Amino acid sequence: MNILFWLYKSRMNKKGLAPIMMRISLEGKRINFPTQIEIEETQWDKDRQKVKGSNDLVKAYNKQLLILNTNAWNYYNECLRQQMPLALGDIKQALLGENKSEHTILGAIEYQIANLKARVHNDIAPRTVKKYETVKRKVKEFLAEEWKTEDILLSQVNHQFIFELDTFMRVKQGLHNNGVAKNMQQLKRVIRIAMLNEWMEKDPFAKYQCKLIEPKRVHLTNEELQHLELLPLPSERLIKVKDIFVFACYTGLAYADVSKLSKEHIQWINKRNWIILDRTKTKNQSTIPLLPKAEEILKKYGGEKGKELLPVISSQNLNKYLKEIAGMAGFKKRLSFHAARHTFASLALNNGVDITTVSAMLGHKMLKTTQIYARVNLNKIANDVEKFYKKG
Repeated sequence: MNILFWLYKSRMNKKGLAPIMMRISLEGKRINFPTQIEIEETQWDKDRQKVKGSNDLVKAYNKQLLILNTNAWNYYNECLRQQMPLALGDIKQALLGENKSEHTILGAIEYQIANLKARVHNDIAPRTVKKYETVKRKVKEFLAEEWKTEDILLSQVNHQFIFELDTFMRVKQGLHNNGVAKNMQQLKRVIRIAMLNEWMEKDPFAKYQCKLIEPKRVHLTNEELQHLELLPLPSERLIKVKDIFVFACYTGLAYADVSKLSKEHIQWINKRNWIILDRTKTKNQSTIPLLPKAEEILKKYGGEKGKELLPVISSQNLNKYLKEIAGMAGFKKRLSFHAARHTFASLALNNGVDITTVSAMLGHKMLKTTQIYARVNLNKIANDVEKFYKKG
């Protein structure tokens, strides 16, 4: 870092006074700002970067320049000591005490969380808020362990910060690629909002990439589903979990939508019952025929204890019990509740349901999301190829 004081002669006022400017240069970049000292051109000593003279006012001016120089170097050395990234704007803000420096990375994340919480009962799902709370916790851990600080200014969040956070989540927090990618997606939205609010100037994500790797879609075959339905279980708790999972296999509903399913979502149209509801995740409408086996499960529970039709427990416990059930069934697959949605899509495609119809039932925003199931559906590929050979 280099510091230079200079006289801005072209900005001389009507009284013949020109401002003394402070220039800070760092890594090929520089920033200029006024020191709030104005003098006559003849008073400036360019070589010594001081005001000429020995009266009290001159001494006060030179002391002020010395303080600015000392404070700048103190800030610079402190950043190096704490291994924090340096930005010219931060040094200026630290010297001049500008309010803009108060915006921090954790403060920006908290700002996003507060805005999302206010929209929870409108257009935001509670799980969305939890995602940002998770990001805040991970960034906080990273700052504490790697940067030895509680928080940093937004202007200090650069590519180095993002790269090191990525590494920290993979190595220290044990996240796989998709876990890192999803957390970074949330943080990227926080940064975008901060930039729109003019809290920071440069996008630290400009040269960063972490793409989601398409996960292996676990689903049950028709034979496995039949085996599960007939499987005797030792407790009422496991029976309820199995029933809810099987219901999802015949409706394609995600956990959040099964949880909120109520009588108002069941409509009698064209001589049969339909489930019609807006998906919690995308707000897209799902239109699903209520198949007999799914209807039997609804009748079994009937929503007697409240508005919800099924006795849904927390997703964490639900998935824990599903693993237990999968073991009893002899499945080697890693069973989670979302596998029910994949099972529904797979069985529908296997039975000749058009992919656009499957997409409408699942409430997908884009057909390409549904096409993922078609790509992994080996049975359908085999059946379609068999039909092709028969035609030949």
